[in-house]
Amino acid sequence: MMRGGGPGAARRRRGGVRAACAAVLALLTGSIGVVMPSSAAADPGVGQPLLSGWLPYWTTSSSLASYTANADLFANISPFWFDAQAGPTAGSVSIVAQPIGQSSAAAMAQLRAAGKKVLPAITDGTPRGYMAAVLQDPTTRAAHVEQLLELVRSGGFDGIDLDYEGFAFSDGTSTWNATKPAWAAFVTELAARFHANGLLVTAAVPTSPYWVYDFPTLGAVLDGVRVMTYDYSVARPGPIAPLDWVRRETQTMRTMIPSDKLIMGIPVYGRDWVRRTSTDQYDISLPDGRPATVADCPVGASFATRAVSAKDTYSVTAKPGATVTRNPVYGELQVRYSETLSGGGKTCVVNREAWLADPRSVDDRLRTVISAGASGAALWTVGGENSVQWETLRYFINSRGPIYWSPLTSGPYPVYGAILSRYQALGMESSILRLPTSAEMNAAVPGSRVNTFQGGRIYWSPATGAHEVYGAILGQYSSLGAETSVLGLPRTGELSGRVPGSRANVFARGAIYWSSTTGAHEVYGAILGRYWAMGGETSPLGLPTSGEVSGRVPGSRVNTFTGGAIYWSPATGAHDVYGAIYQTYQRLGAESSRLGLPVTGEVNGEVAGWRVSNFTGGAIYWSPAYGTWVVYR
Repeated sequence: MMRGGGPGAARRRRGGVRAACAAVLALLTGSIGVVMPSSAAADPGVGQPLLSGWLPYWTTSSSLASYTANADLFANISPFWFDAQAGPTAGSVSIVAQPIGQSSAAAMAQLRAAGKKVLPAITDGTPRGYMAAVLQDPTTRAAHVEQLLELVRSGGFDGIDLDYEGFAFSDGTSTWNATKPAWAAFVTELAARFHANGLLVTAAVPTSPYWVYDFPTLGAVLDGVRVMTYDYSVARPGPIAPLDWVRRETQTMRTMIPSDKLIMGIPVYGRDWVRRTSTDQYDISLPDGRPATVADCPVGASFATRAVSAKDTYSVTAKPGATVTRNPVYGELQVRYSETLSGGGKTCVVNREAWLADPRSVDDRLRTVISAGASGAALWTVGGENSVQWETLRYFINSRGPIYWSPLTSGPYPVYGAILSRYQALGMESSILRLPTSAEMNAAVPGSRVNTFQGGRIYWSPATGAHEVYGAILGQYSSLGAETSVLGLPRTGELSGRVPGSRANVFARGAIYWSSTTGAHEVYGAILGRYWAMGGETSPLGLPTSGEVSGRVPGSRVNTFTGGAIYWSPATGAHDVYGAIYQTYQRLGAESSRLGLPVTGEVNGEVAGWRVSNFTGGAIYWSPAYGTWVVYR
């Protein structure tokens, strides 16, 4: 199939799934904000590498770097380096090595260092009908088998990946009845020779309508069959690999190919077309909006379809005035934008439409093919991706856990373990936390972890468990230094306070209380101990109206509350002042007055009905009948 991402016409996978062969997609729920793990009999198990893929010769350096950095995810790899061409004599084949931009020895050294099987891909570059004729003749077929065996032996490879697409896209369907048995004989003989030498054989093949490839025979004799589930749309704007189509092709191929050999292709590219009008003309207008034609554009203006590698996807979505949607059925980004072309005294506006891959589309397809029964996926290409995809693919391969995506967040983020359990208990993305905006990462307290979300955070440590912080309480927590502050890690999520309408989070060394009238304020240390001993927010003090701040006596600290305050110093400890006594204390100047700091909370006086608070410089007495009286020492 024609594969996007190549250097223009220099490297094209031939043909493409034509509209006549494409089934109309049934409307399904499609791609959703969270993809949950699913199981199938073919699933090779958590932690087993699920990927293979191709390293194009025109991106050798970047492809090698990308592959070697992520080789743990791969079962094997295929450098896309060789082309079979018509030989110098009738029925002979020449194998041409493509220019890879560096020495093959150096490239192989990098591939070998990754420790995975290397199966070079060989494409069919012969004229129409040529390779079919080679395979129909037992003598030339056997010669070609030995030729491929020598290529693999001399190159130090572990096998071969056949990519002979001419039967499907060049020769014509009228040849298929004759080609099918010849192809079956060829792969059977090739597999026997390779297996006798400890080598592997895989094949990259089109989708199920192309029966010339005799899929049951491939499944029986080869070590892997890579089905190229992409290029659904080539000539006109449309999805590259609609999710429903990918799933149905996987299920169909499972009826002909054993699951443990079935590998489905995943595109890591998209295409950008000029849109068409209802009369199938290019959608072009003048700057004032009037319809235009090619003649109204600058001479030499290009209307070609552009291949867009996933690493360049977001440069297209960022085009001025672009409208970007993720189609919920097809699971790809659809981008519409206008491009103004000027030159030679002419200006026109060309309306374009792109269907693009990004890390989410790659992740969605891997999950889809594994859940539908394939044993893995092959990436076209390795090296053209958005690097974020490796984080998400690694997470799926190693955990099979859910991953959350949204155009409102900057990337795909897994949520797992105890943090996931708490997130699910809260209602996941429908909760006040909404969608994650980070993967789980180390928090500032050693041994702790944190996930950030659009609406808050969830922290976890072995000692405290997993608890959420959000809203105004999170704002105050963050202003104090979050987990590095005196409060430490949360020990509860946000709870309803005992004062109607209030909320509270308890932390390792304190608490933050909030209400719409008081705002969010922290209480901690000895002041918190006194506050809780009095009954917390249900005490006469009520809710805090400040955090702990420095008092006016050097070294002292104070929290104010709706009904009073608690003062602390090393010499006096933590003591409350509230009610009428607090009002008088404040009127006199509080701790900066002659009374100084409190040395007791409010207690019963020696005369029945009287209350008293003692201070370093005196006392304040109160009774219902006589009000407050100040006595100094």
